[in-house]
Amino acid sequence: MKSDFVFLLSFIPAAAFAQAAPSPGQPDWLSGQTSEYPSSAFVTGVGLGLTEEKAADKARAELSKFFGVKIVSEFKSYMRETSTGKGSSMEKDVSDAVNSFTYQMIEGSEVPKYWRDQEGAVYALAVLDRSATLKRLDGKLDELDREFRSDSELLSKTEGKFSRLKYALDLVRLSKSRKDFNRMYRILSPDGKGKPGPDTKEVLSDARKAIRTISVRVVASGENTSAVGARFIDELTSYGLKAVVAGERKESDILVEAHGEAQNLRPTDLTWFWAKGAMVVRLSYGSTGDVFKRFEESVQEASRDPGSAADAALLRLADRSAKRVFQVITTEDLSDD
Repeated sequence: MKSDFVFLLSFIPAAAFAQAAPSPGQPDWLSGQTSEYPSSAFVTGVGLGLTEEKAADKARAELSKFFGVKIVSEFKSYMRETSTGKGSSMEKDVSDAVNSFTYQMIEGSEVPKYWRDQEGAVYALAVLDRSATLKRLDGKLDELDREFRSDSELLSKTEGKFSRLKYALDLVRLSKSRKDFNRMYRILSPDGKGKPGPDTKEVLSDARKAIRTISVRVVASGENTSAVGARFIDELTSYGLKAVVAGERKESDILVEAHGEAQNLRPTDLTWFWAKGAMVVRLSYGSTGDVFKRFEESVQEASRDPGSAADAALLRLADRSAKRVFQVITTEDLSDD
């Protein structure tokens, strides 16, 4: 679908309908400005496609650029694209939440105007009401503030480092989310100001201390242990946890033992080379050695280089397993004794 748009743009530059004055017979909104939908009250986007549906999708995608959020032109595929993206850090989780909200907000925009040129190309105008969108953002910010105050109170009343960790991580996530949503609010607000929120400085300082209190030691075995261990550490530290590899620190709150193996599959062609891998992960308390969780992950990974498919499978296993470890630490009822 995307090739249609690129092909047409090779004959009609994108700037032609975004900046140039419309020629006779063309609607005024094709230039990006229209008296019917003034910029003081609406955000507008113009899209180009072979059909009205494709043009509308691309017009809505143009709206997303106003907020600095990239949404694919084929709007219906957006949620699949974001849910299968690479990475799983807290920053990505926050980014996906913001993008998902923006997607829902822009999906509700109107496409009141279409125009077809002599060559058959279809133009669409998408409009987003600033006032209505501000109300939605205002409600979202209020929701985040309520959650932040609730978690802040729970953190202050909770004892035990594992119990406190859950609230601390959620407070950091909520703070990041609020900054992103408030940036969108400022963009739409007539005075360019954001929505004031609760004082977070002291609370976030306590939350980060609670997060740093937990230490995780990773022991990788099997194949390519150095790269697997490093990937585990990178992923866990991206969430704010204090993670080290075996040998750097003997004492830890949680010991993660990960054994990974991978093998190349028989190639069916010379374009892609596949490998399958499996990883067994065991989590135990660093102080007692008692195991509290065991799980397995398996993947198949492709590479154009026949020598790197197995390594790629192991690294993907490390990514997935580290994310699973983080979920276990933050969702299961761990002992603070």
